[in-house]
Amino acid sequence: MAKPKTGKLTKTELKKLIAKLEKEMKESARHLEFERAAKLRDALIELRLQLRGDKDIKPAIPEVVE
Repeated sequence: MAKPKTGKLTKTELKKLIAKLEKEMKESARHLEFERAAKLRDALIELRLQLRGDKDIKPAIPEVVE
């Protein structure tokens, strides 16, 4: 999987990234990869804050997104 750009994202791009990471998080949990699922959960929290406008829209994606 390609790592997303680290520049600013539009709200549409951010929503797509959130949906993608949610799917990956659930899949990781299904495969009992709980550490990866937890890292994705933490990244999702950050992204949702950015989407709400609580932070600049500049993703801080962990290394789990490769």
